[in-house]
Amino acid sequence: MAASCGDGFVQGGVEECDGTDLGGQLCSDMGLPPGELACTGACDYDTSGCACGNSQAPLGGQCPAQCTGGCNDTTCQINCFGGGDCVGATIDCPDGWVCRVLCNGNNACNGTTVNCNEYGCDVQCSNLQACADATVQCGEGSCELTCGSGKDVCLNAELRCGPNDSLITCVQPETPILTKLPGSGCFCESVGCA
Repeated sequence: MAASCGDGFVQGGVEECDGTDLGGQLCSDMGLPPGELACTGACDYDTSGCACGNSQAPLGGQCPAQCTGGCNDTTCQINCFGGGDCVGATIDCPDGWVCRVLCNGNNACNGTTVNCNEYGCDVQCSNLQACADATVQCGEGSCELTCGSGKDVCLNAELRCGPNDSLITCVQPETPILTKLPGSGCFCESVGCA
């Protein structure tokens, strides 16, 4: 332990951190998943709080208008049915909520972009090309794209992994695209896909 450790100020070249003074560093600056970076009593970084998963609870509140399938205390559900308003649209998950997007029906979310938020989202697709050419952009929270039954349900769909867990699950062999962006952490994988 350096002589200056414990005074609450980082001594450059001697200490990584000191108390709550983290030298402006975050978990992501160290190539780790988002979380709470801390400092040990020896003025070294404690990265144990840099972990996958979002410990924040969604804020909830009054159900936003875009939650066409309703809300519970923490989850906003957006329903997209075959050939409806979601085709080719951009869906921005509302802040403060876990977002569930149900794309049910032929071409329900064909060419749609879903922008997930800090609390994560779950996009579920079923029927003929329900999510073909769709893009799911993961936010700070974990996100999942589920390609259910139907022909070419997720044909050329793309899941862009964020800093937390990201997963594509295919009920039958599909060929969705999994993109690990710079800053992606945790796991970014597909299960059951071709």
